[in-house]
Amino acid sequence: MKYIVSAAALLALIGCAATKPVSLFQTYTDYSSQMNAENVEQLAPIYFSSNLLPQSFSDASVTQQLLFKNMMAKSLQHKELITGNSGCVAVVGQDNEQQPLQFNLAYRAENDSWLIEQVHVVFLEQFTELKPITNCAELFPG
Repeated sequence: MKYIVSAAALLALIGCAATKPVSLFQTYTDYSSQMNAENVEQLAPIYFSSNLLPQSFSDASVTQQLLFKNMMAKSLQHKELITGNSGCVAVVGQDNEQQPLQFNLAYRAENDSWLIEQVHVVFLEQFTELKPITNCAELFPG
């Protein structure tokens, strides 16, 4: 009987883990804390969709683009939206000179991972409160 209760408890925990809601902001935070110039080639496929990955990482500008996170010294607020296998997150923060900027990231679920599919960086004139996202397309111009 003891084993049946243990097995039931274990299955309940596994079930909870499988249905845990996805946080695109947490995915962005993981990318931001883990990826750097030394490991960009190894970690980029974990965080970026294949359509954003270069043929070669020998060009320094490619590395800088994949490390766009370095532009933001501190994040202050975020909003996200997930619809099926796609989603987006807007992150407002400040750069090293305490100037406001915003990252708009489009994500797509692929092989049980959420990968960045599009990046749009906005340099803001002033800090503004983020409004809830109703449609990811509103975060990306034209």
